[in-house]
Amino acid sequence: MLISAFNICLALIIIHHWFNYPDKGNMFDVLMLLFPFLLSVIFFGIGLSTLFKHRESAIVFMMFLSPIALFLSGISWPVSAMPDWLVGLSKILPGTTAVPAYLRLRTMGVGITEVKSEVLKLYFQAGSYAFLTIAYFYVRLFTGKIRKRENS
Repeated sequence: MLISAFNICLALIIIHHWFNYPDKGNMFDVLMLLFPFLLSVIFFGIGLSTLFKHRESAIVFMMFLSPIALFLSGISWPVSAMPDWLVGLSKILPGTTAVPAYLRLRTMGVGITEVKSEVLKLYFQAGSYAFLTIAYFYVRLFTGKIRKRENS
């Protein structure tokens, strides 16, 4: 979380001003959006990593998924040009919720109340991913104990 917080500060302050992007947003509002985004990305990554036997496989899968997530976020390709089923499927990824809200906060200067639904969706995603990850670890731990008893 600390490494990601450092990257967020780097992107929000240094890179944003270096490229002279429009900045009409309140920094506190932006941080209020990025906190649940960071939580949902962390829990999404942990949850995805539990599906693989080897850590390296999860990293390769995430590298494969990254450009797809970028296109689905609507920053490099308009959402209106995507099929409806693909837009619906993209709602699984935290970036598709956070990127449009972030752009509205920083470039349009809206407040946190205008992106309240996106913030709530990100908290819901973070909670869902955390629940699924904990449930998977519990099931894995429980089935491991049963196997040890059967082998004894």
